[in-house]
Amino acid sequence: MFQMSNHFLKSINSRRIFLCVLSSVLLSSCRDHQERVVTKFPQQVSLEANSIDGTDKYQDILSVTMVADKYVCRSKGEFFYYVFDSQFQLISRIARRGHGNKEFIAPFFSGQYLQEKGREYIYLLERPQRTLYKVNIHDAMDVVPVFRFPIGKKIEPRYIFSVANKFVGANDLDDCKIFVYDRQCGECIFKEQIYTSEKRKSHELFESIASYSPSNEKLAVAFFNLPQIDIRNSNGDILNTIFIDKKSPLKEDMSDKLYFSCVCSTDKYIYALYNGYDDLEKQGKSAVLVFDWNANPIVKYIIDASSYMTVDIKKKRLVTIGEKASNSRLLSYPISNENL
Repeated sequence: MFQMSNHFLKSINSRRIFLCVLSSVLLSSCRDHQERVVTKFPQQVSLEANSIDGTDKYQDILSVTMVADKYVCRSKGEFFYYVFDSQFQLISRIARRGHGNKEFIAPFFSGQYLQEKGREYIYLLERPQRTLYKVNIHDAMDVVPVFRFPIGKKIEPRYIFSVANKFVGANDLDDCKIFVYDRQCGECIFKEQIYTSEKRKSHELFESIASYSPSNEKLAVAFFNLPQIDIRNSNGDILNTIFIDKKSPLKEDMSDKLYFSCVCSTDKYIYALYNGYDDLEKQGKSAVLVFDWNANPIVKYIIDASSYMTVDIKKKRLVTIGEKASNSRLLSYPISNENL
């Protein structure tokens, strides 16, 4: 009986090893990607801002992200995040600051949302601990650890997305490579950044922010210090690279300028907050660049200078953190249905 059980376990382990090797091969395969330089958009629309009633008392809001029919906003208060309903009525405060049980030091919200057993969760990455948590948006004490990255894997995640049996994210070491971590066998595949070579590895130039589309199984990666967006599949392979205005050689002083500060997405489109147009910057304006998931430019929206943004499909509007808003830092901009 013992021999049969041992044989059975060996078969299971052999199969697991085979699946891990197969997974690694599939993750390592990289298809040829396409590059596109975008100098013009089919549409350019200047939008007028509206203030959002009742939000003037939340002057400590730093970011805004739409999930389902709710807004999750980063704050500077006792809790890291506020959760509002679609009317911007406060639902809860979550992720208490501190070093105690179910408290956070430096959590990051990538925009990923989960419904489970009638409960609503968001994923928070506690970067100092390399640990992903799911946090109930209605109950600050319902905090569940999902996964902790092993120290030996040399992964310091900037952001991650949970995709089936793997995690896809960006590393915070060296040149911030995209990685894919297989939860079943613990294998991690790193994906090279464009232009990266042994002679040039710039951490600052390749720092990024991303949005994941479950329906497209694609990732939109926008770079803080490069006028560039990469569209990758869920295996981390680059499908398309978008360059704004021109494809420029990398320069170390490019890290002195902020280009993209935020990216979000819907099933149809990618929305990226861009501050790389010098003429708009002089006018106190920002641009929201909209692309489809095949890297085609759709529309350029001109808005007041903003540091963060999200898109509300149901209310057909952009919601932003305005840099110079007088009454409230939260502003809304109505947009047409065709660009949602």
